[in-house]
This record gives sequence, structure tokens and C-alpha cells, in this order.
Amino acid sequence: MKKQLGLIIGVIIILVAGFVFWQNQSSAPTSNVKNQASVAADEKLNTTPGPQAPVDSNTPTTTETKAVVYTTDEVTTHNNPADCWAIVDGGVYNLTTWVSQHPGGEKAIIGLCGIDGTDQFAKIHGSNEKAKAALASFLIGKLSN
Repeated sequence: MKKQLGLIIGVIIILVAGFVFWQNQSSAPTSNVKNQASVAADEKLNTTPGPQAPVDSNTPTTTETKAVVYTTDEVTTHNNPADCWAIVDGGVYNLTTWVSQHPGGEKAIIGLCGIDGTDQFAKIHGSNEKAKAALASFLIGKLSN
């Protein structure tokens, strides 16, 4: 009799615990609405700038979406590790701060300073989205036609 009573009490406890768990699961929001912490984190991601290149007289200083246009001759003057611009797919990138941070080493970036590095970038990185995103953070303008 004691064994049966213990078994019945155990089953009741399991049922009650299961019911409580089920209630908590069913009352949880099922929509895709984000909580405030998640929204705040996303906002920070969207407003925090990526790696920033040093500003000089040729680098845009506003956050307006004006298209800054550079000539190939302008880019070729930025041809050393202390002042490194490169052209990739018609975009002009200030890679000066990336020279020392590039995972493949400084030489990989120094070789692009002052030139159109489209072919080199494509050869090494292909369609690597992470590499493209890293490059995009250094965009300062576009190449004139």
C-alpha cells in the first residue's frame, strides 16, 4: 500500500511539473518580436562604424550619402603603408589602418597601395563575404569614369 501511494504521489508531482512547464512554454511570446536588449544590440551594430581610416583632406568627413569620386591619379599618390588607398571593383578604399591588421600579413595590403587591386582581391578572396564586408568598411568613395 505504501508503495502504491508513493507511486501515485510521484505521478501527480510529474504531472503537475509537466503542466507548469507546458504553461510557461505556451505563455512565452511566439512572435518574432525582439526584446529590448536584442533591439538595442542591433541598433548598436547598425550605428557603430567599422574600422576607420585616418581622415585627411581628401577623405570625406560627413556622414551624408554623397558619392565622393576619386581619379586613378589621386589614388596612386596614396601608395605606401602610412597612406594606403586601393581600388577594388570601382570603389576607393583607405586601407591605411588595415595594413597592420590584415590576417594575411602586411605585405598583402602593402602590395595594393596606390593601385587597382581588383584582380588581386578576387584571386585571394573570391566571393568570401567576410572579406568583402571587411573591405566595405574602408570604402571612402568611388572611382571616376
